[in-house]
Amino acid sequence: MNISHNYIIRLRAINKNGHGPWSDNLQFTSGATCPKAPDSLVIATKSSNCLLINWSEPESNGSPIIEYRLEWTAKENGQFTNLYTGGSLKHELKNLFLPNTKYLFRIQATNIIGPSQYSQIVEYISPASVPGIVTGIRLEEIHTDSALVSWKPPSTNGSPIQFYNIDFNEQSTHSNPYVVLHQNECTYLFDSLEPDTNYKFRIQAANSVGIGQFSNLALAPQPPNLECVWVSYNGIKLKWNSGENFTYILQYRKNDFNNDGDDVDINCDRFATAYEGPSNQFRLNKLSESSSYLFRICAINEAGQGKWSHNYHFSTAKSPPIITKAPAISQISSNGCLVEWNKYGQERPDFLEYCLQIQKKDADFKEVYRGSDCCYRFRDLETNSDISKNVSSNGKASKKSSFSKPIPSELDTDPISTVQSTNDHCWAFLLIIFLVILAFLIAYCVSFYFDVATVRSVEF
Repeated sequence: MNISHNYIIRLRAINKNGHGPWSDNLQFTSGATCPKAPDSLVIATKSSNCLLINWSEPESNGSPIIEYRLEWTAKENGQFTNLYTGGSLKHELKNLFLPNTKYLFRIQATNIIGPSQYSQIVEYISPASVPGIVTGIRLEEIHTDSALVSWKPPSTNGSPIQFYNIDFNEQSTHSNPYVVLHQNECTYLFDSLEPDTNYKFRIQAANSVGIGQFSNLALAPQPPNLECVWVSYNGIKLKWNSGENFTYILQYRKNDFNNDGDDVDINCDRFATAYEGPSNQFRLNKLSESSSYLFRICAINEAGQGKWSHNYHFSTAKSPPIITKAPAISQISSNGCLVEWNKYGQERPDFLEYCLQIQKKDADFKEVYRGSDCCYRFRDLETNSDISKNVSSNGKASKKSSFSKPIPSELDTDPISTVQSTNDHCWAFLLIIFLVILAFLIAYCVSFYFDVATVRSVEF
């Protein structure tokens, strides 16, 4: 059956005696389907940068076409991308294609049922254009009266280059005519030049289509600014502003000072290359602790390597002090204990600070002391408690040192208490001796008094 056509059917029965009468007529219309693929895809060139693409409306197959989808690709087996979607039967393409390049186009129609098959692929080769801009101009040799210049051949854009125009003159004049160079070599020797004179030149290429634009002499890039974004005791991270298609060279050396504190031979050629590449940051490791370094950077583009930056001065930091030995605990008593630790070896200990922390069982460490002393006495600790301690000197903490504070009944004699008890006994002993001597003296005096009284009574 044909798609979307009107049909009428009727029915009758037949046996051996003949045909029966026809039934009433039944009229119906066959269903719609996807449209046919568009054909007659035509591509016309309106100008060097404008194409007009036309196509005819295909059969809709019973349902009106609601839109067209035009796709294209610049690769033989590449993936097609959408160029236009809409209900029009033409599309104008402007400034989106390259000269002398083959493009592939296809189109499909869509109705309410669905999209059609794609049309046959149509090839189109864009027309040739004027040559591209001359790039890569370099001064190969220069003498007092001559200069040899070279450049890279530009894109032909579909038509071979026929000649070059070289605009060359002194910067103070503009009267010299072009130098027309009919050759395939991309070099030219300027002779009969005046010594110590500034000249300027520019080059353009020409083919059968026309003459291209004059070159713009690219200058070697200026060095970027260096910035230190991170410092440690053995590393420095630097960052700099970046440009498009630039390569960077980062160099460094250790800073040397004389007795007066001045840098020795600051422009010497002892720099080592730390990094070369397109990135705009770099981290330099394995440096000396608390040391000064000089850095410089330059950028490279197609015109060559630019100037070096001035020397940047950055220094690494001091490493944090580390105490690896656990603190020692002594003089444990009912009143507390004495915690001692090794002194950190440093030239200027007045700038060193110790931090002592204490931790009870199943609890976090808590700071109890911060200062420059190497010992600390704990007082009023809880009886029979497990305690851990560590000490740090503005850096990593030491190993933990643990102890348990005993019950007073189980506590050994405190040396300090023993000394105090001994002193009390001595004073008591001396007091007894003093009292005995005093009693002896009193008894002697009393006896002497009675003896004198007896003698006097006898005399009378």
